[in-house]
Amino acid sequence: MNQKPNPSLLPVYFVLFIDNFAFAIIFAIFGPLFVDPSFGFVGSGTSMATKNMLLGIALAIFPLGQLVGAPLLGDIADRFGRKKTFYITILGAATGMSLSGFSIMMHSYTLLLLTRLITGFFSGNLSLCLASIADLSPDEKTRAKNFSVLIIITGISWMLAIFSGGIFSNKHFSEHFNPALPFFVTALLFIFTFFTIVYFFKETHKTGEKFHIDLLEGFRDVINTFKIKKLQLLYLMYMLWILGWGIAFQWYSPFAIQEFRTSPIAVDWGLLVVGITWMFGGYTVNNFLIKRWHAPPLIVIGHALTTLCLFGMASADSFYPFAIFFGLGCIPSAFAWPNILNLISINAPENIQGKIMGISQSSQSLGFIFATILGGIVAGINLKSMYYFATFFIFISFILILIKHMQMKKATL
Repeated sequence: MNQKPNPSLLPVYFVLFIDNFAFAIIFAIFGPLFVDPSFGFVGSGTSMATKNMLLGIALAIFPLGQLVGAPLLGDIADRFGRKKTFYITILGAATGMSLSGFSIMMHSYTLLLLTRLITGFFSGNLSLCLASIADLSPDEKTRAKNFSVLIIITGISWMLAIFSGGIFSNKHFSEHFNPALPFFVTALLFIFTFFTIVYFFKETHKTGEKFHIDLLEGFRDVINTFKIKKLQLLYLMYMLWILGWGIAFQWYSPFAIQEFRTSPIAVDWGLLVVGITWMFGGYTVNNFLIKRWHAPPLIVIGHALTTLCLFGMASADSFYPFAIFFGLGCIPSAFAWPNILNLISINAPENIQGKIMGISQSSQSLGFIFATILGGIVAGINLKSMYYFATFFIFISFILILIKHMQMKKATL
């Protein structure tokens, strides 16, 4: 007999939907906001190199807040329960998004950085949702099925965020539209999400574990992973993959606008296609491949294909081949990413599985911080070389996973 879905999963999926929506919407807004002087956020006399540096810092501040806040919120969830922690993360995110909207209206870069830091600090919903889904999944098969839904949810929320962010921030559609409006809309969606948790989510975790505060825990966790011998090469590979893919992913819009003089509308259409190919790669292709191969060869293949696609982006001389290569690159990246996490989990000791997933989130945040800062520096020096750097990091990551795969095959002989 098929087991009926737990009704508490619906509000959890909705939280994940809005959380990813809030993450994605800035990619339809920040590129034009910092590059186009008509918005008035960055002065017309500001050099393009300075604009890229300011953009890089603005993008990096969010994962920095996430790196500090996620471990603390995880401890709160263990001590006080998932539901109460959802209250904190959702209301904190709603506050951060609202203040970000006001900072754009006030043309205050300093306030924008502060509000993005606040939003990042409270963006622990991904780990919280994963923990809640695990709590609500009685067996391994059910858990795998419930987790597979995440790819579809994040893909759809990504496309809706890009579509609505591109329209609501564009004054050409309406005189009432501006870059601040999508932030206020997202804040209202968070408030609506808060009430779905209040009325429809039932606590999934018994409380009672010791609570402690350590704002440096995220940094310390990343350092401690390199003390586990079987994970050293894997985490180095993962951080390099995040670094390369983070540059390609986060600089797609500003690069296209500056290098190819592409309109924000065309860039948004390209980002919509990315949502479709990401879902296709992460759900359809991945489900087909995992029935036939183990994680290591899939990661090797995914890295090799992603490297080729990023090199195609770096070599493109116009926007359309650039966008096509990115859309294609999302397919192998989407099936490589979950298999990287799976391989890390397989090689981690059984008694620290939960901790390892939290550390993986911290590593991802740290990788995105480096990606945005390095991207800003490279863009300020030579914008054309941006995607060659991204290709280089993915290629080195490919070499590392290939070495790991050969080591594992040798150990089984």
